[in-house]
Parts: sequence; C-alpha cells; structure tokens
Amino acid sequence: GKLILPDTEAFPVYICQIRTECTVILRVVETGYSDALDELEQVIAENFYQWTVPEDVKERQVYAAMVLATADEAEDVESLDQNKYHRVFVQRQNKDGSFTCYLPDHGDVEALQKNQLRELDPHINASLPYQAVLATLHGLDHVEDALKPTAMEILLKLINFSMPVYALRHENSQALEIDIVDTDKEEELNVNQSVMASLEEVREGLTQGKTLREILHTKFGSSCGSQADSGSVTSPSAATEDDVDDVQATLGRLSVMAEGDEAQSKLNRVQNYVDDLPTTSPSPGQGSKLYTWSSSNKQGVPTAAATQQKRLPPLPSYWSYGFLKSVSLYITWVESPSYFVAIPLEQQGALEKVEAAMEQYFSSSRA
Repeated sequence: GKLILPDTEAFPVYICQIRTECTVILRVVETGYSDALDELEQVIAENFYQWTVPEDVKERQVYAAMVLATADEAEDVESLDQNKYHRVFVQRQNKDGSFTCYLPDHGDVEALQKNQLRELDPHINASLPYQAVLATLHGLDHVEDALKPTAMEILLKLINFSMPVYALRHENSQALEIDIVDTDKEEELNVNQSVMASLEEVREGLTQGKTLREILHTKFGSSCGSQADSGSVTSPSAATEDDVDDVQATLGRLSVMAEGDEAQSKLNRVQNYVDDLPTTSPSPGQGSKLYTWSSSNKQGVPTAAATQQKRLPPLPSYWSYGFLKSVSLYITWVESPSYFVAIPLEQQGALEKVEAAMEQYFSSSRA
C-alpha cells in the first residue's frame, strides 16, 4: 500500500539521499513510521538465519537481506551483531554474480551476494509500506542547467544527514513538495532558501569574472568548491537514474492529475517509492522499545510548525531518547537516532567491579 504521509504542515524526517539538485529521498521520523520500521527490521534480524536462502533469486522481487557493516560503522565488540537487516528490491544480477538491490526503506543501493538474501514472508512485507519517499525541493526545480551541479554541491554542504530535520510541506496535489528546515542550529536554517540565495551570489560573482571555485570557497570554505569547476557532483551511495527508473517502473508511478508540460515534467521528477501490496497501519505497544519514538508521553518531537512564531521548535538530540521512561543509562555506542547500546547506571557499579577484578587478574597472571 502507498505510504500515507503525516497530514501536518511540518514533520520530522531523515534525508537519506540527494538525487538531483531539486529532489531528495527521505523517510519520516514519527510514531508509526521510524518506530514501526525499527520493529519490522528487528523481526528480520531475529529470524534472518532461520529463513530460506532463495534457490533462484528473481529480479523485481523483494527479499530480506543482511547488509554487512562497514569498517567505519563496526565497533570493536565481538559479541554484537552490527550488520544491518532490511527489505531489499532486487533490480538485476551483475556479471560477478552479485545482485544490485534497492533498499526501499532507506533509499540506498547495495550490491549483495545470494547468501545475504532470504525469502521474505509476503505478510511481513505487507505489514508496513516502504518508507523511502522521493520529494521535490520547493523553488529549486527551475535552476539553469549550468548551475545544477553547483546547486547539488551546496545541498551536500547544507543538508544535515545525521540528525532529523523538518519537511515543511507546500501545496502540491501531484507530489510531496517541501522546504528542508534544520532547527539544530543557533538560527533556524531553511535549506531551500539558503541554496537559492547562494546561487544568486554565484550568478553575481560570475558576472564579476570570478570562478565557481573562488565563489564557493569564499562562502563555504575549502570543503566546498573542489568539484565546482568540473561540473561533476554526486552524493555517496545514491541511486543512479537507471536504478531509480527501474525501481519506480515496478513499484508504481503517480498518476498525472494536472495538465501541461510543466506539471508533467515536475511529476516525472517526483515519484514515490511505494508498493501496491495491501497493508495495515502498525500500532506498536507504547514504550515497547526504549530506543524508538513509540512512547506516548515523549517530549520534543512536534508534528506541526509553530506558525504564529514563524519558527519550528527544536528537535531533540539522539541521546535524549534514553530517558523516555525515566531510566538512567550510560550510552556506550550510538549507531543512529533509533539504535544505540546503553548500560543502566544501576548496573554500572557492578560492571566496574568486574572490570577491576579482571584487570587485577590479568596483571597478576604470568605472560
């Protein structure tokens, strides 16, 4: 079934990928979305090695998958399974025998081996709509071709990929059209408006004989502008145009509701990654996981803009979720805002005693 987005003016999201200078792939961070996805992926993780390895991996089919943790993600903790467990849509088989797979809940593309795939119960798959949604960025769909790579690079500089941001909805009956608003700043940052203002500075600078590299370096520092003159800017791990079209052809397209080439052009650029399987809205138990947003008495995750003040309330930090049920924790490792490892403080003293005893034992033992 199609993912039903929140009906509020603004809602918190993660920006998964930048697809073009005016489109991003995002997923919603709210009860019934991010926490329901946590629950589903936990089911996949717990059952993955009991499920059947597919005899014949079929293209355009959805499977459960184990994605290996990268060296940057892996912690030096042997007892933890740090791999990721997701739903994947198989796009094609590669010459080396691997399969190119799209992650419809996260917007990524991975090359996976057959032994990383498992048959997925259709009922489990149908229990939650795919979470990755393609959205257009308001005001950025008419950037001239010559400045599109520059707009892309500025987006990469400004968008916060590690924390929730707000999607501020605009009126559009054909697609999700948003401003990205980052409240994790001293002053609220409207990314769309900042990109448009930066592009105007670029245009003025070019008329003065400056190069793109000089203009962007002056505005953003050495981390921006290195690729401006080459006109080649891509986001890491992003789906290619072929990947996007292939997935969309199977998972369904939006229907054209407006007349005119402009409406059709915008519609072609803004397509939802959804499946046509029947689904029901999940209703996980309140507070069923300490590291999700499922608690009914949580604070700090608003669902609407503070329109009178013209300012969105700030989103909470990762670690504030450790106190949803007034449990004092010592957080040892944060993987994402919805997944971390923690030790209850009431157990910290006992753990320190064990560690002290182990240290004394090893110090007194012969080499």
